[in-house]
Amino acid sequence: MKATITGELRALRKLPGQLDESKLTRARAILMAFGGADPSVALKRLVDLAQEQSGDREIEAAMASLGWGTSRETSLDRLVEFSEIHYVDPRTVRRWSDAGIQKLALLILGKTPWTQPRARLVVVVVGDEVRVGLDLRIPPRLRMGTPSLRVGGEVVEVFSPEIERSDQDQRLRTQLETLGKTTLLPLRLRLSWSGEKIPIYEAVTRGDPDIYFNARHVFTGLAVTVSRWSPR
Repeated sequence: MKATITGELRALRKLPGQLDESKLTRARAILMAFGGADPSVALKRLVDLAQEQSGDREIEAAMASLGWGTSRETSLDRLVEFSEIHYVDPRTVRRWSDAGIQKLALLILGKTPWTQPRARLVVVVVGDEVRVGLDLRIPPRLRMGTPSLRVGGEVVEVFSPEIERSDQDQRLRTQLETLGKTTLLPLRLRLSWSGEKIPIYEAVTRGDPDIYFNARHVFTGLAVTVSRWSPR
């Protein structure tokens, strides 16, 4: 996995232009390492990860060579720009960048799904009822808070027990609870979960053919809209 992520970072370095979401769509392993989130979320997490190592010259060189924080188009021009800032030759910056990419790959691996908590929001429409449930997975020795579910901006209690830190993997599930009637559609749900690590969110939905589910990752969690198909 490390070799794959390292290869993707090197491939990103070769691409022209700034580091952005469209570039990251080509880096499938990196996206998966950040939980399969959309490219905008993955980009923010990658930048945050690098900024956590502020002052590490090699990681800074790697990010600059990838196209972050620079307006230069080509990889060579980006290396030259960084070398001029630090009064060294471009070959030195290339060595820093190579070392920084190795470090970034290891840091990204530290954010992989098997070391991150996972939150699955289950939304099921049965007859005229909308039901929800939670399925949580927590790696060992990780401290996480209680998930928060909002419906139309109002907090709904679906998981009340306090989550205790454990030396073992934890899986915590709730029964499906009735959230409301289909007469209230559309319903807008938003799940957030804070703790020592950013969780991986997933939506599992099921309903009649005339029920439409729209699930998307947002900056602070997972948003799911339940509505009914309307004829055009």
